[in-house]
Amino acid sequence: MELRMTQQDLANMVGSSRRFISELEDGKETAQIGKVIGVLSNLGIALTAVTS
Repeated sequence: MELRMTQQDLANMVGSSRRFISELEDGKETAQIGKVIGVLSNLGIALTAVTS
């Protein structure tokens, strides 16, 4: 799905910095999970944890 949104647009929408969005896109391993969940939620993406 393509939203035609810039990193800055997304950062403004979720209340974070463009740098955070860029690092998240690049797969930064130490991204704060709360912020990641906030970004996903604002994009309408559900994150589910499953135990095995």
